[in-house]
Amino acid sequence: MSETDRIKELFLYDIIVAIAKIKYIANKFDNPEDLKYDFLHWDSIIREFEAVLNIAKNNLEWLENMIYERIKQIEPTLKEELKKEMIEENKNLDFVKKALDKIQ
Repeated sequence: MSETDRIKELFLYDIIVAIAKIKYIANKFDNPEDLKYDFLHWDSIIREFEAVLNIAKNNLEWLENMIYERIKQIEPTLKEELKKEMIEENKNLDFVKKALDKIQ
């Protein structure tokens, strides 16, 4: 089965598993230099980031659309408050403001 044949929701689980593995390994180290010189753990973390990056680059649009649909269900006043707060927090990032402006 190819990646495109998988149920799209499974990619959410892939991301959760990758994050859990990254956190597990990262917590073994006090500083980045120690991790850098431990090639087994370094390679393991990099591999998990590759999985997340692949999903983010190739399968994220469906997730984004699903999230916009869920946001539509939020109570209108709360939704606007959250949107304004996020726009304020990210006011220097035009691409983030553009994404938030899609929320209706």
